[in-house]
Amino acid sequence: MLNKVSPFLIEELGKIVEKGFILKISEGDAYMSGDGAIWSVLFLSLLVLNILAITLYKKEKMPLWGSGLIIGILGPIIAFISGSVFVKVDHSMGGDGVGAAFGAAFIGIVIVSNGILYFIIGIISVIKNLIRQRNLNQ
Repeated sequence: MLNKVSPFLIEELGKIVEKGFILKISEGDAYMSGDGAIWSVLFLSLLVLNILAITLYKKEKMPLWGSGLIIGILGPIIAFISGSVFVKVDHSMGGDGVGAAFGAAFIGIVIVSNGILYFIIGIISVIKNLIRQRNLNQ
């Protein structure tokens, strides 16, 4: 939690962040809400994983289906790590941790779904290339 935040900063953050979705601002304190933390972890995880998958595919170092498998495996790992952190933070603030657990499960489901999507697109691409090569050879 940030203490003694300047009134100007509070006013500017209030203008940038609508209705406290990411930051809640009150009485000189600014802190991130649970929803903001969950969305931030999800956004950053997907951003990093997708950039790596696309970059490796374009450099022909890894097929999309391989990236999909790796993302699908990393999804639950990221969810468990973020979930344990969220639950500990929620418990330290007097909560029961249920919302944090649901948030972590949501993160895991979205990342695994992203991995499955890459896997399916990669398999379709491989099949399309095999059919194209057979048509060229005949």
